[in-house]
Amino acid sequence: MKNFIQRTITGFVFTVLIICSLLWSPYPFAILFLVFTLFALFEFYRMILQNASSHLILTGLVAGAVLYMSFALFAMGMISINWLLINFIVINLIFMLELVRDRSSAVRNSVYIILGIIYIAIPFALLNFLYDFDPLSKDYNPIFLLGYFILSWVYDTMAYVGGSLFGRTKLFPEVSPSKTWEGVILGGIITLGVAGAVAYFFGHISLLHWLVVGVIIIVFGTFGDLAESLFKRNFNMKDAGKVLPGHGGVLDRFDGLLFSAPAVLFYYYLIA
Repeated sequence: MKNFIQRTITGFVFTVLIICSLLWSPYPFAILFLVFTLFALFEFYRMILQNASSHLILTGLVAGAVLYMSFALFAMGMISINWLLINFIVINLIFMLELVRDRSSAVRNSVYIILGIIYIAIPFALLNFLYDFDPLSKDYNPIFLLGYFILSWVYDTMAYVGGSLFGRTKLFPEVSPSKTWEGVILGGIITLGVAGAVAYFFGHISLLHWLVVGVIIIVFGTFGDLAESLFKRNFNMKDAGKVLPGHGGVLDRFDGLLFSAPAVLFYYYLIA
């Protein structure tokens, strides 16, 4: 019960913070998720590089920040697409730095750093392309991104509640002993119901498309949760961090989003 209360309070504060930044303008939203990106990267590198030097983690944080900011600034029309090429230079610099620093572990360390960028920084950065923003007129419409967050939160919450109350059949017990089919099914049904409500009140895209977005969140979000559980199990960690009471770390809170955001963006660009 104590964990549930903590989880509810933390989730409420978290939700309000994201919604306020999102409704305000793309700029505070981009800054907020830059902070989340850095927290999640730190948790990830601390998990998979448990005995690594601070220099190695710092390299990953800087590289992730450069990638995130280049994508966010491009999405807001503040830089041209040419600036995105800087990320290829950064990847090369990672290998160069590790080769100079520790030749015997250069390949392994470089791969781990780049894995964190692909797994965390890119999905967070892509969120900045899920709103409609015209840099010239400053017209800003965050409705689709807001709907995406609502459906993601509903699925996460109801899958957790469903699994806690009715969970009997394990989904992948060797990966996540707490994830159950009952939680996935209840969360999925309610998420699709809420998708209908989002279509009615928000519009922006048709009911069919909102339902497809809901299905993407259910499928990819579930595997995103399982992927993070696999990392934690392999590295003998219960939670990725402790910064969010009741949830664990930032990575624990956004594990489903890391898989669903790129898939939803791909679908959104197909229908937009």
